Amino acid sequence: MKDRVSLLASLKRYFKGLQPINISIRNAIVSPSNLLSGKTAVVTGASRGIGLIIAKIYIEHGATVIAIAKHSKTLLEAKKFINSDRYIPIDFDLTNFEQYQELYKLIVSKAPQGIIDILVNSAGLKNGQEEKFWEFKVEEFDACIAVNAKAPFFLSRMIAKNMILNKVDGSIINIGSIKSFIGEASPYSMSKFAQN
Repeated sequence: MKDRVSLLASLKRYFKGLQPINISIRNAIVSPSNLLSGKTAVVTGASRGIGLIIAKIYIEHGATVIAIAKHSKTLLEAKKFINSDRYIPIDFDLTNFEQYQELYKLIVSKAPQGIIDILVNSAGLKNGQEEKFWEFKVEEFDACIAVNAKAPFFLSRMIAKNMILNKVDGSIINIGSIKSFIGEASPYSMSKFAQN
């Protein structure tokens, strides 16, 4: 217990530049309710990390989650972890922009009544920090910008059209990073700033 630090204390230490910190959310506990009953959420990056926990909490609150992630193996592991028929996995590479219309058709076909209430852009790619400044390759830079900035933009536009068409008072949520405010010489920091 001695090594546990509150979120506020961690942030103060981080801003003072004492040392990098890691905060685990794996053990997040929220009391189940029916707050999201009948709602459908599309969550990217929903096979691990923050996206997985968001999907789990949404399902506990009654939502159906269409979970998008790149690898079918991690999606199947996530489905076992969540253990619910309301976790609907779709394996899709978010940098495959030419296939977004096909992705949209698939999402709508799996959504109850074809209606989306919530989009959570949680997928993210972190391929190095400022220590790699002199080594970043063009393709690494492009991949980070594609997943963290370009994909949320085009997904949001696509899902917003569904919300407007169905007269849904929906929500679009982008998962940012503290790095977008602090800044560092990396494509990750730039891409997360673009998302804000």
